[in-house]
Amino acid sequence: MNAPTPDRYRWSYKGVTFDFYRLCEILGITHHAQAHALKKVIRAGRSIKPVTQDIDETIDALRRWKEMI
Repeated sequence: MNAPTPDRYRWSYKGVTFDFYRLCEILGITHHAQAHALKKVIRAGRSIKPVTQDIDETIDALRRWKEMI
């Protein structure tokens, strides 16, 4: 089944549309906490949450990734 990628997973930069999960696959990112932190950095301030909340959630995800290592 090839359904279109939902908008919440896509963003555009200089006319190019990206799919976050496809980017993780290309970069070889397999750890969920690492992927979550990357998503937070890329999308920081571009959602309904304040940018400071995105930063805090990025830090939390990176701390969790470090704990799991």
